[in-house]
Amino acid sequence: MSLTTRPLARRQLPLLLLAACTTVPQAPEIALFDDARFRPATLRTDRAQVFELSPAMHSFLQRDMASSLRLNGPRRGLFLALRDHGYLQLDYDASVTRSAAEAFEARAGNCLSLVVMTAAFAHELDIRVGYQSVQIDEVWSRSSNFVLLSGHVNLTLAPGVREIGSSHSSGGTMVIDFVPVDEDARVRAQSLSEDTIVAMFMNNRAVERMELGDHDNAYHLLKGAIRADPGYLNAYNTLAVLYRRLGVNELAERSLRFVMRHDPRNVQALSNLVLVLKAQERQAEAQAAEAELQRLQPRTPFADYERGLAATKRGDWLTARRFFERELSQVPHFHELHFWLARTYYELGERELSAKHMKEAHDQALTLESRQRYAYKLEVLRRPRPQPTLRGGE
Repeated sequence: MSLTTRPLARRQLPLLLLAACTTVPQAPEIALFDDARFRPATLRTDRAQVFELSPAMHSFLQRDMASSLRLNGPRRGLFLALRDHGYLQLDYDASVTRSAAEAFEARAGNCLSLVVMTAAFAHELDIRVGYQSVQIDEVWSRSSNFVLLSGHVNLTLAPGVREIGSSHSSGGTMVIDFVPVDEDARVRAQSLSEDTIVAMFMNNRAVERMELGDHDNAYHLLKGAIRADPGYLNAYNTLAVLYRRLGVNELAERSLRFVMRHDPRNVQALSNLVLVLKAQERQAEAQAAEAELQRLQPRTPFADYERGLAATKRGDWLTARRFFERELSQVPHFHELHFWLARTYYELGERELSAKHMKEAHDQALTLESRQRYAYKLEVLRRPRPQPTLRGGE
């Protein structure tokens, strides 16, 4: 999963993209960096940490995988060993992007974390690894600071050095995915380099550090992302968002225009450019950018969602339902929207629809904490209503 930021209709939040894949520049744009503004990194920002095996992973490889590898060959043996020990059914948790070792230890992660964990084992087994960006329905989410648009990645395992000529070789490429994907999406999948996977990882972590107010480590993670893959334009977009948060609008604008020079239809960069121009009170340019944005993307995500939230605060549940239902056609996989639809239907006395959308909120939640909260609310909604009783004298 990878991340982008973009503005909302009312709240003017920047938009970040998690794991998308336009790649054009061949070298980092040095003029976009300003090391003097940031303290040295206190977190690891090197490439090695992404795939590094922990002692527990080495032990698992040598002890728990041994018989499966011997009986089934490297690729299938790896897949079966991870599956049978529950490592391919890890709890999906998008709250943090974990390295291979962190995902293994936590038994949880987003799709990118699970991809790098599996790839780390494959590297040790001399299995050739490929990566793909899979075009699935857009998954939007929001935080207090950003609007997030998430992409999806999977990996492929090709016959490796030890498997060539082996009686266990299946010949073709094995695809490992961590969410259900239809066949059309698989056919349209785009190949990614490992450099891009590393850049996605660093970009995701940078966004997570920005959420915590840790701008210094976020900056160095973004430099690491761009160093890994100078053509991963999402990292430049995130860098611009970081600069804007710090009030460095000149560098923010320079980063966004760099993105748009290579990808003129990049609506994430254009959305963020509108915010930067408004912050500098360059109204005519901001209006022109907004007009272009409207042409490229006629509808702003979450505009009706915001209007629906405003209606709930007034207790106007009929109006809230109208706006939330209209938003649903645009962002059908946003768990908070389903939660508010559940709340709205409950207030309108439609318990079946309320339970339906609470289940959708649970199924689409991106963190373990959210799923637990929705599960409890869903259980309450499914309890039978108490039957009225007559007491003596009534």
